[in-house]
Amino acid sequence: MNRTVQRISAVDGQLSAVVEVPGSKSVANRALVCAALADGESLIERVAPGDDTSAMVDCLGLLGVRAGEPDGEPDGEHGEDV
Repeated sequence: MNRTVQRISAVDGQLSAVVEVPGSKSVANRALVCAALADGESLIERVAPGDDTSAMVDCLGLLGVRAGEPDGEPDGEHGEDV
């Protein structure tokens, strides 16, 4: 089995990025946790809908993290915005 190892170094200073990936409930849950740990506000668009994603939002809410629709309207074509 061939393994590829890639060395990654920490960024000096502030990081700002836009990342687009296909909708996935497991990726959505990871993105929600990353957003909860980040400073400031995060916008996660086109979140794959599902009971597990809703449960994650509820659990983060119990921990004091505000999560919900930024404009009150889900993006019906691609899933919810959180």
